[in-house]
Amino acid sequence: MQSKSPEKYVFVHGWSGSPGIWRHLVPHFPKKQTSFVDLGYYGALSGHEERDEAIYITHSLGTLWTLKHKRPQMKALVVVNGFASFAPFTSHRVLEAMKRRLQSDPHNQMTEFWLNADATETPPTSVLNIERLSEGLDWLAHWNEEEAVKALDVPILVLAGSEDKILPLEKMKAHWQNTPMHIKEEAGHSLPQTHADWCAEKINEFLDAAKP
Repeated sequence: MQSKSPEKYVFVHGWSGSPGIWRHLVPHFPKKQTSFVDLGYYGALSGHEERDEAIYITHSLGTLWTLKHKRPQMKALVVVNGFASFAPFTSHRVLEAMKRRLQSDPHNQMTEFWLNADATETPPTSVLNIERLSEGLDWLAHWNEEEAVKALDVPILVLAGSEDKILPLEKMKAHWQNTPMHIKEEAGHSLPQTHADWCAEKINEFLDAAKP
């Protein structure tokens, strides 16, 4: 008898991130098949061609990207510091200012953003792909997948940080008001880096409960 293949988890990072943000979380799922989408901010684009059904575990902009591109393949969606539209959290004016500063002063722009995002591991700014980052800011400004969320017929879990400066908690509660949410106290916008154990616990509980 052919053995059943392990369940597939696909991880999608956020703006200015890379698959490296998941390195503390992935070891918590040793019996799962894992793959990664890389949006190309300081590495090669990869994982976009994924066609298998999978559980998508997403961070920040990665949630929006997944909702736009991977709904047909989605068996469940885990949202870590993520959103279906960035408009409730940041204005177009702020995003346009970030685009201009990316061109004129990328080091300080990214250092300031990562500080606000509570990132604990960041690349040297010299290796960043400014063109891809600018494109990502356009996605944040213009994409809106809130209607897609309403139409989804798969389990969804949201994990949020009570001190997230990018996605303030009260706005997150309003944004995901009809979706189960767990909140990590005294945590910010980089839960996969700063609280991987807690994320894994909540993800496993959620997926165990979602099994038929």
